[in-house]
Amino acid sequence: MEYVSLREVLDSVSKQVPIPEDWEKILPLSRIPFLQEGGRYKNQTEDFQAALHKLKLSAINDLFQSAYQHSEAAPVLDQYLHNAAPHGPKWFDWRETGRPKISDSARHEGLRILVYMSEYFARCLEKFRAGRYDKYPRHGIPLYEGMFKNLEDSDRIKQIVFDRNELVGFLDEIGIPHSISAKSSSAQASAIEASLATSLIAGEIDSKERVTPSKRDSSEKSVLLAQPTSTIHRTPNPGDHKLRKCIDQARAEADNRDNVGDVWDKLKEMADEIKGPRPQGMGAFVEGKGIKYSDAQGFTRYFTKKLLGKQFSNERSKLRRSKNPSTSAKQAS
Repeated sequence: MEYVSLREVLDSVSKQVPIPEDWEKILPLSRIPFLQEGGRYKNQTEDFQAALHKLKLSAINDLFQSAYQHSEAAPVLDQYLHNAAPHGPKWFDWRETGRPKISDSARHEGLRILVYMSEYFARCLEKFRAGRYDKYPRHGIPLYEGMFKNLEDSDRIKQIVFDRNELVGFLDEIGIPHSISAKSSSAQASAIEASLATSLIAGEIDSKERVTPSKRDSSEKSVLLAQPTSTIHRTPNPGDHKLRKCIDQARAEADNRDNVGDVWDKLKEMADEIKGPRPQGMGAFVEGKGIKYSDAQGFTRYFTKKLLGKQFSNERSKLRRSKNPSTSAKQAS
């Protein structure tokens, strides 16, 4: 059995979070004053000092972007891992013996760490506005300041782990983007053979048969199954997100339901709050970005005219294949 730590999971998911296009408005680095660097740099030219200042701003920007991504990923993981109990992935703890043990206390600790980290970016931004980063790196900010409640948590997040394949299956099922790879089938076979005794012991600890996603009864009233799901992708699937009903309404009201331009104009009109309340699931239209909405994982996305056109194109392709199944069969072969 291979394991992946809560820290690795969080880092992997956070890297999939897009940085807002109006990032410069969120983090106006221009407010950080130019400070002449002392020490071994004090006699350097003005151009050299300016280059150092640019590097400083770049380092601060990277730190804040990472804080933003972690703050967006943490509450999503907290939501799904919390609501999945008892059918979500098992939580293991390495701390007591140096061997992974199923631990309910590790679950509580891990969720607490995720909740605290959800405000990581807000805490960093507060320090930024208070001028705490003005003299960076001459007066540095502790690496974990704001990210964890204490230094112990920075170790605990590495000691709390999941079974890699179980965790990957869980993330894939609910559609949370990540970059964690599952073990190869040969590695799985070797691991199963090598750890048979451990598996049997684990089975005794968890006396009830574990219900995997494939074994779940469709009528099971699981909180996890009640959550919306989506395909894993960075770009939202126009046929599967929260704007689906809004698009259907726009097509019904458009002059030509099959014309991308007409339907897009109707969607923009629906997103205009001045003309009436927006339909549920639809946000405002943002010039240069599209129509704002939140995806199944709570990330902010924008639906564009290009994606609407892609949806129309996919629908036409499906219609052609349904009318001529022999052609589709030949293409598949």
